Amino acid sequence: MHHKILILLFSGLLFVSCTDTNEPLTFSSESTTEAALPTCENADCPKVTVNYELAEGTDETSEVINELLNEKLIASLQLGDDEITAKTLPEAMAYFVDRYRSDKEKFPEATWEYEAKVDLSKLFQSEELVSFELQAYQFAGGAHGYQ
Repeated sequence: MHHKILILLFSGLLFVSCTDTNEPLTFSSESTTEAALPTCENADCPKVTVNYELAEGTDETSEVINELLNEKLIASLQLGDDEITAKTLPEAMAYFVDRYRSDKEKFPEATWEYEAKVDLSKLFQSEELVSFELQAYQFAGGAHGYQ
């Protein structure tokens, strides 16, 4: 099953700034993997790849957009009905790794490996609108992964 989450950010609601300049928002592409986690330096870890974009700058608009994007990235790494407790992307990635290790401990004979791939990309940007697409794939055992 394909799930695509389209996030629309309306500048009329978000572009609240104390400055009079109407400089266009700029975005930077970021990427991280399980290798960035200290807990994965010398230990078995599932493959976790997250590619995303963030608004550059420290103005209120950039901060609101980045907070929303971060929430969506974190939620995309949750498994099942677990409560979302992570506040940062590295915490969400560590949660995914911890769940993998916990399940491997419960089922040592299992041969499956966990995997998560998340891509969040900007699809469109105008003076009034920015839209993003979030595609997430998770495999945590079973016949197939979930998109």
